[in-house]
Amino acid sequence: SLRRLYAGPEDAERARERQVDALELKIGYARNTLVQLENKRDEEISNAARAERAGRDVPDGTREAIERYHRQIADTREEIAAHHKDIEAVRAQYEPIIERLRQLEQQGAR
Repeated sequence: SLRRLYAGPEDAERARERQVDALELKIGYARNTLVQLENKRDEEISNAARAERAGRDVPDGTREAIERYHRQIADTREEIAAHHKDIEAVRAQYEPIIERLRQLEQQGAR
């Protein structure tokens, strides 16, 4: 049944790499999002610090924005970690398939 799915081990390797590449692309997007969120959070923290230095209370909206960015940053970091685990899972899934296809290829060469 593996021979029906894959022409050979190289075909399975390409399929694995396509899946890994797609996950790495998602990681790249998430990292870009993370940088943007961190910049926005830092900007809100600066706004809060300016207010405190001026002797004013930090506006509720600023406090809420900081908390929201903290949550979004944590969620994005979890998303990145999940994608890394998915990459490991894809590699583990394809390892026995590729190995078996190599064995079948060697048997066919005899």
